[in-house]
Amino acid sequence: MLSIKRILAISSYEFKSDTKKVRVLIVVLFAIVLTFSIGYVAPFVSGKTNLGISADIWWIGAINTIITGFVSGIFPLILSGIISSDSIAWEFDKGTITSLPSQPATRSEVYLGKYLEKTLVAVLISIAVTASAVISASLSAGGQDYLIWFPIVVLIFSLLLLSIVAISFFIGSVAKSPGLTFGILLGIFLAIVLGTLEAIQYYGFKLFLAFVPFINTDLIMLSFSNYIQAPSGITTLPFISPGKSTQYTIATSTIVPYLVTGTIIDLVIFFFIGYFLFRRSEVKG
Repeated sequence: MLSIKRILAISSYEFKSDTKKVRVLIVVLFAIVLTFSIGYVAPFVSGKTNLGISADIWWIGAINTIITGFVSGIFPLILSGIISSDSIAWEFDKGTITSLPSQPATRSEVYLGKYLEKTLVAVLISIAVTASAVISASLSAGGQDYLIWFPIVVLIFSLLLLSIVAISFFIGSVAKSPGLTFGILLGIFLAIVLGTLEAIQYYGFKLFLAFVPFINTDLIMLSFSNYIQAPSGITTLPFISPGKSTQYTIATSTIVPYLVTGTIIDLVIFFFIGYFLFRRSEVKG
């Protein structure tokens, strides 16, 4: 029977091990968003080139640019990979998983404890990114009118990261090597994104693509930031593949629920597949 106490103890131990890495990530992300927002994002989104501007919600634009503006969502992929690729795979790589039967904690509790810790890390990182964007917006544009959306933005960003973490846990349960896990994660990401972009050029954008891993996490912040600004408005989805560029417009109120639902479904599916594989995997030697 699962022990909540042991799960929390494992999560706490993992967090202590990750503390230095988490602190560095948060400080770096905070500085990047703050600097990038003040120096580029805010003037760009507002259509002006000086500070002291009057803009409404470009802190959402700052988050959206930081998260989705680096090679079609590769930023959250790398971020999620850093905080998770060595978690499950480490147990196999270092051989510690072979000693679990003699420990009080079961494999299930180890898996759940590790994912709970990554959930906490994802939330902390999301708060840091969102807060730094709000601060930069307030410094250069004055008070922001949409701060009621702050916790929702944090929740959506956390969901984005945790979906990729779940995929990383699944891969780690198969690859059993931190380096190989991150390499496979990146390879799958590129294969899915590039393949989907190429298919869209010929067949157009279909709503079922919102359920495809990495495609939904790539588009979710763009669509959600548009929803905050105009719930009944239109979202333009840009799709760029080698030598081709296509844009599709769709009602924001239509695409956002699909993307959120698709991201949650992917998270649940890969979480439980990884959970099953981690519990059942045999280790030689």
